[in-house]
Amino acid sequence: MLTTRALAALICTLAVAGCSTSGTDRPTSASSSTAPATSTPAPTDRLASGSPSTVAFDDADVPLAKEHCEAYVELNRRVHAQGQKDVADRAAWMDLHDEASADKEKAPARFRGLYAVIELWTLELADTRDGSVSADTKARLGAAVMGNAAICTAAGVTLPIL
Repeated sequence: MLTTRALAALICTLAVAGCSTSGTDRPTSASSSTAPATSTPAPTDRLASGSPSTVAFDDADVPLAKEHCEAYVELNRRVHAQGQKDVADRAAWMDLHDEASADKEKAPARFRGLYAVIELWTLELADTRDGSVSADTKARLGAAVMGNAAICTAAGVTLPIL
């Protein structure tokens, strides 16, 4: 179990780090002008650049943000509902984990951290079977939400932390 949790923490850390501005895979003002002529930045690329509080996006980006922010809210709601229903049902937690994982794979980099923390959260709940969540997981949930709060709010979606 420790190996699964350690792997999940690593995945979550990498995914949340993808939401930060310190990554080397994101265009900066200096490097964006040297992009190959064969690639045209998509609206999702604009979402991945800049800090969470200063993310530049246009009206075309709002539906994408709304889609992923609402998906996070729905997964969050379902995690809470499962906790009220049967906190010890490992299969149900793993179903939620698998759904978050699939959603993360389809999401632009900007939103992967939201799904990654749901993955970590459900793995931890599946392992503990008592509804407890570590302070580290709570901090990661908070960081993912804060990292996407501005764009989700602009899209008309308020993100719950836990």
